[in-house]
Amino acid sequence: MIKKLNAPFLNPEEVEGVFLIVLSKTQELISGEHSSRFVGVSGFDFSSIREKQPDDPSKRIDWAKSTFTGFNPLMVREMVEERTVEVLIVADASLSTRFGLNGITIGHGIARVIATVGFSAAIIQDPVAQLVFTDDRSSFESFGMGKNHVLYLLDLYQDHDRLSRDFLLKNLSETVSGEIRRTSLVVFISDFLSPETVNACKGLADLASVNDIVVLMVDASFAFELPRTSSSWVGCYDAESGRHKIFSARELKRLRHKVFAYQEEAAADIEKMGLEVLRVSPESKQFHDDILHFFLDRRLQGSRIRN
Repeated sequence: MIKKLNAPFLNPEEVEGVFLIVLSKTQELISGEHSSRFVGVSGFDFSSIREKQPDDPSKRIDWAKSTFTGFNPLMVREMVEERTVEVLIVADASLSTRFGLNGITIGHGIARVIATVGFSAAIIQDPVAQLVFTDDRSSFESFGMGKNHVLYLLDLYQDHDRLSRDFLLKNLSETVSGEIRRTSLVVFISDFLSPETVNACKGLADLASVNDIVVLMVDASFAFELPRTSSSWVGCYDAESGRHKIFSARELKRLRHKVFAYQEEAAADIEKMGLEVLRVSPESKQFHDDILHFFLDRRLQGSRIRN
C-alpha cells in the first residue's frame, strides 16, 4: 500500500548535496559547450568584428584588427547585450506527490527538480520565483536571486501550511500570466497523474507565444512497485480521488508498468499541445545531468529574448 509521509522530502544534507552537484556540473557546462552565454548579470558579450559606422563610439574600435585594413576602414567590436532571464517554477504539491515507497515520495523527486533548476538559475544569476499548488490551494513566492532564496523556495514547497490562496487548476495559465512581470522561462513540474494537470497545459501552451514554457514530468511509476501478496484480490483506495478499486494479484504486479505507460501517453498529449516535455526518473543516475542540460539549453534560447 502506498504510504503517506509527513517528513520533509529533502533533509539539509540532501539539499547541500544537490547544490554541490549542480554547482560542479553547471560550471562545467557553462565553461564548455554553452560558453559565455550564461554570464547572467546584465552587461555586454563579444559577438563579432565589423567595419566602423559613423555612430559607433570610438571606445569600440579594435585597433589591433584595424591594422590589417591599414586603419581604412576602422574595425569595431560588435557587442550583444546579455540579460538575465526570469525563471518561474510551477510545482505540483497535490496529494499524489505525497505518497511513495520505502521512505521516498513522488514529491521527493519534484523537490529535487526544484533544487536542480533553482540552484542552476542561482549560479548563473537568474531571478527565480515559484508557484506551488495543490487541488484547491496555492502560494506564490516572488522573484529573488541566490542560494538562500532557492532554499526558501524548497521550504515553501514542503510546507503546506503556507498554501493560503484559493486555487483552481483550470485557471493555472491565468495565475501564471498574472505573476510574471516580463517574458520568462516557465518550468512546470508534476507527476501528471491527474488528467486535470495534463489539461492545464493547454492554457500554458497559449502563453508559449511570448514565454518559454517547458514541462518536467517526474516518473511516478516507482511508487507503484508494490510488494507481492499471497491474496488473489487486493482492495485499494485512491486517497486523491476518493475512489475504491479491486485489483487482482496479476494486475497489481503490472501496476508500475501501467503507470509508466499512462505517463508516457500524458507526455505525448502535452507535446501535441506544442510544449516540450522532459521525463526524469528519480532512480536514474543521469537525473541531474538530464535536467541541467535541458534547463541550460532552454536558458540559452531565453538569453536571446529581448524584452
